Amino acid sequence: TWPFTSWGTAATGIQIAISASYPDDIITVTNGTYDYDQAFLFVIGPGSMRNRIALTNQVEVRSLNGPAVTTIIGSGPPGTSAIRCAYVGSNSLLSGFTLIDGCTPTNGFPAGTGGGAWLDYDGRVSNCVIVANQAAWGGGVYCRAGSEVVGSTVAANTATWDGGGVYCDLGGTLRDCAITSNACGPSGYGGGVYCFRGGTVEQCIVLGNTAAGGGGISIAGAGVV
Repeated sequence: TWPFTSWGTAATGIQIAISASYPDDIITVTNGTYDYDQAFLFVIGPGSMRNRIALTNQVEVRSLNGPAVTTIIGSGPPGTSAIRCAYVGSNSLLSGFTLIDGCTPTNGFPAGTGGGAWLDYDGRVSNCVIVANQAAWGGGVYCRAGSEVVGSTVAANTATWDGGGVYCDLGGTLRDCAITSNACGPSGYGGGVYCFRGGTVEQCIVLGNTAAGGGGISIAGAGVV
């Protein structure tokens, strides 16, 4: 029951609560597996971006008890019906979730990026486990300039091209993260992280990733490790 101010009247879906919120609101999500279609549709560049949840209004979405018991599941396979786990817009925060099985369209950049999470300018992800997602670029995460992934695990994600774990574009920061066991396709670069025109990888463990070039990290144009 709107405005969802108690557990007794809480929204039954994460996107319902996000859509009812205002800038600087904090949305608290209880334990559970969120795999039903509360997707939001975007058109950015060539193609559409379908997401299980979309933080579009400068809010914080936090789990009550952390990623071990709070999971957002996307939908595959990659293609026109694919659903990524989360879009995190400018000045929004997603914290304390497992993001798994997210996929993207295959029809171009940037729609085909970030199977687990797509971070727009100044979007932030913290304390998340981003695992087993797929995309054309940035299998786990796509980070635009000013966005941050902090204190998270990015593992076992795959990209057809570059950035098996994370694709940083025009900036983006990874801090205190574990980037492990991600992979690119046979012609891809940056098995763990691909920095294109910028990006910062700070205080991270980058281990066991594979690619044609830059198994751990590949920097194209600019980037700091």
